Amino acid sequence: MNRGLLRSARRLQSIASALTGYTAFLVVLVSAGIGIALVLAPHIPQVSQP
Repeated sequence: MNRGLLRSARRLQSIASALTGYTAFLVVLVSAGIGIALVLAPHIPQVSQP
């Protein structure tokens, strides 16, 4: 294998690992937001409607 190929493969691997970390973080954030929204859902109509 070429050294450039190895270098690009390592760069792709690091980018992929960073992307998987970011997506996992986003999934946790979205699930937490959905849980909070589900908890607060019964109180929202009374607050939003005067």
